[in-house]
Amino acid sequence: MIKTILVPIEGASTDRPALEAALSVAQRFEAQITALHVRPDVEAAVASMMGSANAAGNWVGDMAVQMRAEAEAAEQRALASFHAFCGDFAVRVAESEREAGLCIRWLACVGALPARLAELGRLHDLTIVLRGQGAQTGWLAVLEAAVIESGRPVLIVPPAGGPVQAETIAVAWKSSAEAARAVAAAVPFFGVARRVAVLTIGEKGDLEAADREAESLARALRHHHGQVEARAVRPNGDAAGALFAAAGESGAGMLVMGGYSHSRWRELVLGGFTKRALREAPLPVLVSH
Repeated sequence: MIKTILVPIEGASTDRPALEAALSVAQRFEAQITALHVRPDVEAAVASMMGSANAAGNWVGDMAVQMRAEAEAAEQRALASFHAFCGDFAVRVAESEREAGLCIRWLACVGALPARLAELGRLHDLTIVLRGQGAQTGWLAVLEAAVIESGRPVLIVPPAGGPVQAETIAVAWKSSAEAARAVAAAVPFFGVARRVAVLTIGEKGDLEAADREAESLARALRHHHGQVEARAVRPNGDAAGALFAAAGESGAGMLVMGGYSHSRWRELVLGGFTKRALREAPLPVLVSH
């Protein structure tokens, strides 16, 4: 069951749609939302600049003043977004993380957004990230930290944000550990959905094998939800595009998929298919690695 949800806010236009998406999920599960604002570590950045060769003291001092002012302004904008959202949607503000039921709390800390998101994501049932968040550190850095380093499921929401419609859920299935973990993470959503559609890409054009693979998962999921269908999807040279089209045809409001990755220089990074799916998906994507 989902009882705690983490969502980053930055003092930007992405704050409201991200919070609205988080609220729509929290309402389904009577969950607590943590609105996280990560303030850049200006002092660490200044120390790094001072340590660089031939750093001009006055220049570094001026830069530090500007950085502190920008960080303070961003935090104040984020806090204003938080209070405006709570007022507009009549959401109860929690005083501590121990409060139960539908509510929201503010949490501010210092550091780098990817690292803090991964660290705090491990302590929450679900992290919700709006596609494009992380202007300071880069969208993919935020995404990879949330998906790979937190070890917890992440819901990636399209830039428009807003309520997550999950009455019908599509599952991008292939028999892998990553996909299995994503399906396990989605079980709470299956419990409140009306219908689940299992979609398997017919690799090398083998639609019969794909159909058998999809039906195998569908049989397993019927223990959780009676209305489950299975379908093989012909890639037609564009597996991600075919998957999006099939999800749309099924009427899905959410796509569940594994966060496939590969090793590069001893560091796990998301693979090309996963990056494209999360970068271009027209619907929210629940991903687990």
